[in-house]
Amino acid sequence: SRRPLTVLAITVGFSVLLLVVLRCPPPRLMAVAPDSGAIGAAVLLAGVGTSRTSTPGGERNVGRLFAERLVAMGASVACIARTEDAAKELQEIGCHVAGIGDLTDPSFASSVVSAVKPSTIFSAVGGKDAAGERVDGTANINLFKAAAEMQALPHVVFVTSWGCGETWDYLNDETRGFLGPALKAKTKAEVFLRNSGLPHMIVRPGGLMPGTEPPTGKGVLIR
Repeated sequence: SRRPLTVLAITVGFSVLLLVVLRCPPPRLMAVAPDSGAIGAAVLLAGVGTSRTSTPGGERNVGRLFAERLVAMGASVACIARTEDAAKELQEIGCHVAGIGDLTDPSFASSVVSAVKPSTIFSAVGGKDAAGERVDGTANINLFKAAAEMQALPHVVFVTSWGCGETWDYLNDETRGFLGPALKAKTKAEVFLRNSGLPHMIVRPGGLMPGTEPPTGKGVLIR
């Protein structure tokens, strides 16, 4: 069955998130014409930070850790980069760069997805644009819209946060004040993904660890 799933996790290590991606449907390796300029890959990663990007509660950016680990495993991976510098750094670790640009631009999102034709899309996109506006909603929605237009729908793994959706009620006022704008933007993208028809899994970590610690066994899976 390829029913949508939502994972609610209180504290998860990186190894758990990697398992989520690897449990997605087997890659559909597609041929790409040599002169098309497209990069075919089984997994498309969005929200891949550079070595200077950290995740609250963790030592490294989640998307960057995925890129490093999947490349080391020999997986077919392509990443979306925000800048030329980020693209160069990702290439140095062995990750193909599918495109350099801003996912808040729907035409950019569409062009990247149609070029890569991934079987799995992983997104941990978040942060603010130059004007200080959250991109967590718009950027991810553009990515999901582009994915929904593919002939063979990819499986989407979307990393958001504890506090999104119905878990908002479990946050204290201080946390709501600090993370509120980000959580509301991510929730908007979650709602869109659930209604998109795309096979998906939403991961809501409440705390991210480097991946070297033993699993707590306290993750909660809701189908």
